[in-house]
Amino acid sequence: MINAISGKLAYVRPPKVVLATAFGIEFEIIVSAITLSRLMNLREEEKESVRLLTAYFHNDETGILYGFNDDDEKDLFHELLKVNGIGPKQALRILSSSTPEEFRSYLKDDNIRALSKVPGIGAKTASKIILDLKSKLVKAEDKSAGKAKTKTKASVSPEYADVLASLVEMGYEKELVASAILDIEKEIANGKANVSDEEMFRRVFERISKIG
Repeated sequence: MINAISGKLAYVRPPKVVLATAFGIEFEIIVSAITLSRLMNLREEEKESVRLLTAYFHNDETGILYGFNDDDEKDLFHELLKVNGIGPKQALRILSSSTPEEFRSYLKDDNIRALSKVPGIGAKTASKIILDLKSKLVKAEDKSAGKAKTKTKASVSPEYADVLASLVEMGYEKELVASAILDIEKEIANGKANVSDEEMFRRVFERISKIG
């Protein structure tokens, strides 16, 4: 296993960089946009000695090295790979779109909208990422703070409390779900009887799935 590579930053060809080692071997490494930006902003003397943590993947055609600025970025990369449906390319897109700190804040706040803006990551995949990783990567006190932050002031009718709870459990933002329920309630008002839980769930799910 190649844990890290140290060498001179020979050249940059986004999203790849090349490190030339003292042994005459040059390694082509794919990095996130954030790590790439850091490397491109190094002073000339700093480019003489660069160290990147790495992860190696091999497919039927070739081997690929992914590089990381620090342990935090590398650890998050590997945690993302544990989510069903997330491969190295998708994981790197997420790392390119947010710092590890920003990513954890998305988990804490159940921010599906922010995650679904990453190319190739839709609302369903973003929901799964939050469900799978929130308990692992967000501290208990941060979860409580996130819930307090996203708590909606809107009051959902008691008959649709289960719909709200079910969609929040799936990973959707409580405020987003409550707002959708209230909007639909207004649409079906005018003296008409409320729709069933199943129908409300279907309507809300269709509405919030299109957001982002």
